[in-house]
Amino acid sequence: MTVRKHRSAVLTFLGQYRSQLGISYYTCEGEEDRILGVQISEAPIKYLLKYAQKNGNDITDVVCVLTREITDAELSALKGRVNNTYDRYFRSSIIYPYCGEGLKRGGEIVEEGLHYPIFPRVHFIDWDPANGSPEQLLKNIGDALDIGHADGLDLYADQTATGRESIYLMPLILQYLEMAGGRLRKAVYADINQKTIRVIRTGTELLPLQEAAGEFLLSGHCTKLKTIVKDLPEGNDKTALEKLITFADTLAMNDTAHLSAVIRELAEAFREVSDDSSLLSQTVTLLKEKLEPERFLDEDRINWHEVVKWCVDHQLTQQAVVLFVEKMPSYWFDRKLIPDDVIFFDEDGKIDAYEGTLLSAPHNSDRETEVFYGPLYDRIAQGLMIHKYVRRLREIGENIQEPAEKLQVMKHRIANTISSSGDEKLVDILTKIQNTYRGFEEFGSYEDSYGTVYGKTASAVIDQCISGRNLAVIHRLCYDNHDAYLDIPRNVSGDNRRTYSKKEYALEVLSVKETDNTSKAQHLNREQITEIMNIENRGKLLEVMKYYLALKMVRNRLNYACEKELSEDEENTIASLKGSFGLQVGFDHDSVERLLREGLAAGYCEKCVPAEETEE
Repeated sequence: MTVRKHRSAVLTFLGQYRSQLGISYYTCEGEEDRILGVQISEAPIKYLLKYAQKNGNDITDVVCVLTREITDAELSALKGRVNNTYDRYFRSSIIYPYCGEGLKRGGEIVEEGLHYPIFPRVHFIDWDPANGSPEQLLKNIGDALDIGHADGLDLYADQTATGRESIYLMPLILQYLEMAGGRLRKAVYADINQKTIRVIRTGTELLPLQEAAGEFLLSGHCTKLKTIVKDLPEGNDKTALEKLITFADTLAMNDTAHLSAVIRELAEAFREVSDDSSLLSQTVTLLKEKLEPERFLDEDRINWHEVVKWCVDHQLTQQAVVLFVEKMPSYWFDRKLIPDDVIFFDEDGKIDAYEGTLLSAPHNSDRETEVFYGPLYDRIAQGLMIHKYVRRLREIGENIQEPAEKLQVMKHRIANTISSSGDEKLVDILTKIQNTYRGFEEFGSYEDSYGTVYGKTASAVIDQCISGRNLAVIHRLCYDNHDAYLDIPRNVSGDNRRTYSKKEYALEVLSVKETDNTSKAQHLNREQITEIMNIENRGKLLEVMKYYLALKMVRNRLNYACEKELSEDEENTIASLKGSFGLQVGFDHDSVERLLREGLAAGYCEKCVPAEETEE
C-alpha cells in the first residue's frame, strides 16, 4: 500500500502587483510576531507559512489564482508572459524576502525560526470570470492539488484580495476541497490600513460547523461533526453536539435497546444549550430548532411515531423499518389503541399474555411488540371469546389442589359468582368438557417436552386449556366448530400454521362487516361477528395491523432472507394484502418508504393516555 506524505496548501487570490508600495510590518491579533510585507498578499501568505510550520505542518503547495480584474495595466501589457511575471513576483516579493540570505546556505530557507528544506510548489491558475466557468477553475485547482488524493490535506486561505470573484469563489473552492477530504485550518486577510493580519473566524469555526450541521439535517449523519467537535470549547453546546453524534450513531447501528436512553439524554442536553451570540451557540440553536428533540418525548415516554418519521424524512429507511416493527407497538399501547378486551391487563397493569409468560411491565416495548405480533393477531384470528373464557377459567380454577374435584369446584364457584352472561356459557363449556372426556382416565397418558405427564381426563383438558396448549377444545365448544382458523394451512412438517397465513386471516376477520356475505364471513357465526363489531376503533386497528404485517415482512427479508426467493406463504399474503386491502407490498426503496409513510399516517394517535389511566 502506498503511503502518502501529509500535505498542506495555501490558497490565495493574488492582488495587483504594485511596484510603488513601501515596506510595512504587520502584526496578527493576539500574537507578538511582526511580518514583513510589501505586496498586498505578501504578509498574510508569510504568516500562514509560519503559522503552519509552528504547528508542525509545513506548507507543500501554494495555489495562486490570478483574475483579470486584479491584473494592472503594467502586467496585462505582457499578456502571454503573465504567469512568468507572477512567478517572479511571488518568488521575489514573498519567498525571497521572507527567506533572506537562507538561499545562500545550501538551499535551506531559514528566517525568524522558519525552516524549509525546499520551496513549496507554487501553482499559478488563470481565471477569467467573463469567459471561464467556476467548474473549470475548480478542476484546475483540483488537478494542481491532486484532488483524488486530498484526504488529510490541510488548507490555509488568504482572502485579502477584494475582487468580486474572490468573494464568492474562495468559499466555493474550500467547500470543494473539503468535500474531497481536505480540512480548513485557518483563513486570514490583511488589513492594509491598520497593518494587521486578521483571522476570519467564519472560515475556521462557522463554515465547517455549518456544513456539519447541514449534513446532519439533510441525512441524519454526523461524519463531519465528529471531526470538529473535539476541538470545540467545553460547555453545554459541545455536550449537546456530542449527544447528537451518539443519537446518529445509535440509529446507524440499529441499536434499539439503548435508543430510548439516548433520546432522553439528547433532549436533556439540548435544554441546557447556551443562548448567546457566539457562532457555536447560533449553530447549536439552529440544530435545536430544526431537530426539535422534545417532540421525541411524551412526558416520560418515547414518541416512536416521531422518531420513525424523522428517520423516513432523512432517508434512514432501514432504521425506520426496524423501529416501526420493534417500537411502534409501544406507541399504540401507550395510546390505548389496543383494546383491553383483546389484550387483557391484570390488576397491576401488566399485560396478560397467557399463551406465553406474564409480561413484566405495561410499557416494555420489546414485550409489547411480542404481544402485538403474537397474541393480538392470534386472538383476533382464533376468536376473542375463547380468550375471555380461558382468562375466566384461570381465575375460577385458582388454588384448586385436587384435580379430581377441579371441574365440580369450578362449576360451583361460577354458579355462586356469576359476573356476566358469559359465565353461563362457561358453565355449559365445562359441562361439555366433563361429558366429552369422562372415562378417558383408563386410556393412558402422554409426556410433553418438559417431562410433564398429562392424562386425558376432563381436569387435564381444563389444565391444557387454561395454559393455552389446547385452545382447539375451546374453539369447538365455544363456537360449535364455526371457525376457519383451525383450517389455516400448516407448514411442511405440519406442526404449526404458516405464520403469514395466520396473520392474514386475523386481518380478514377484523375486516368483516355485520352484513358481509363473503366467504370469510361464512366461517364466523353471529357471536363471533358481534365480538368483532364491538372492538373500539376497529377500523383504525385494522389499518395499523395491515401495515405492520407488510413492514414485518419487509423487515424479515431485509434481515434474514434477502437472497432467497419469496416463499409461498409470503407470495400468498402479498397477493391477499393487495386484493383484499389494496396494499401494494414491494421491497425496493421507494415502495418501502411509501409503506412507512402510509403506515405512520394510519397509526398516528394524537394523544398519549396518561400513565394512571393505563395502570387502572
